[in-house]
Amino acid sequence: MIRDAPLVEFRKIDPPLKGSLPARDSGQLEQHVSGHDLINITAAPGLVHLRNALVEDRSFVWPAALPDPENRWAWVMIFREDSTRAGATLLFTQEGDRIASLEAPEAVVSSEPVAKGLREMFAEFSAMPQEAVPANEAPSPAADAAPADSQR
Repeated sequence: MIRDAPLVEFRKIDPPLKGSLPARDSGQLEQHVSGHDLINITAAPGLVHLRNALVEDRSFVWPAALPDPENRWAWVMIFREDSTRAGATLLFTQEGDRIASLEAPEAVVSSEPVAKGLREMFAEFSAMPQEAVPANEAPSPAADAAPADSQR
């Protein structure tokens, strides 16, 4: 889903959530991972590279650990088929050095190897205008990754 979802949304959580994350089915996070504050970043520059980083083992320090009560969750990315269905939801700490999946919030992975790049991307995403792009009009990830003028 992270690599191929036709719709990718982003949101800054302000103020950040502190500590462990409740499970998705608890409903406690719904206000932070939905709503009009989500920014459609499906066509954002660099998203293909970010998707690839998020599925590469070397982007993380393993094994996963239990959540730290000092974590401050400040960013959310949602990868989904369309705007009406839940998808894969990732939450990131304010420093970009920890990632948790809303589907398995009890396991937190260090993203220290890519934290600097995550912070840079999140700053760029935060500066994007909030414009609604229907999922059926969003470009496919494959189209974004393809060279514009290939002579092969």
